[in-house]
Amino acid sequence: SVNSGDGTSAMAAGLYDPTSVATDSFGNVVLNDESGNVVRVVCMASGGICSNSDGTNIDPFGGAGITTGSIYKIAGQWTVAGYAGNGAAAKASTLAAPTGVAVDKHNNVLIADSTNNVIRIVCVDVVTPASRCFGQTVGNIYTLAGTGAAGSSGDGAAAGAATLSSPRKVAVDANNNIAIAD
Repeated sequence: SVNSGDGTSAMAAGLYDPTSVATDSFGNVVLNDESGNVVRVVCMASGGICSNSDGTNIDPFGGAGITTGSIYKIAGQWTVAGYAGNGAAAKASTLAAPTGVAVDKHNNVLIADSTNNVIRIVCVDVVTPASRCFGQTVGNIYTLAGTGAAGSSGDGAAAGAATLSSPRKVAVDANNNIAIAD
């Protein structure tokens, strides 16, 4: 069935509407489930998204541990659309039609939260000073760009003060710059 399989083999998991995929520096695969309002990870290796900042093989998103080849929900609530949870555990947050995902060079997960008109970030690396999530909490979600209001203002200003219009995709280049398609 759709929206099933968390903590089990990714091959047996049900997906509802995946439309975007990205990998972290360890080869772990992040995917969105747009109609399901969640973001998931297939853990292919211990490290990056599939470990804590200290490198231990523990699911940083609230589980007891990870198994290579298994799939886990890292953000959102199954089929529940909303905009809640900033600064709290990503697994308890709500998203609304997450249409795109990307992973930055510090293995933090960026989400194009389309209906909410924002780009959100799920923090993985909170110890590296150059990380966008330095000093934050592992596994928490934050709004990175957009105010939540639909619009197209804010060029040259702080990303959090900009307005976006249904961002569909997000990408990160080799210099860790973010590109948003809205």
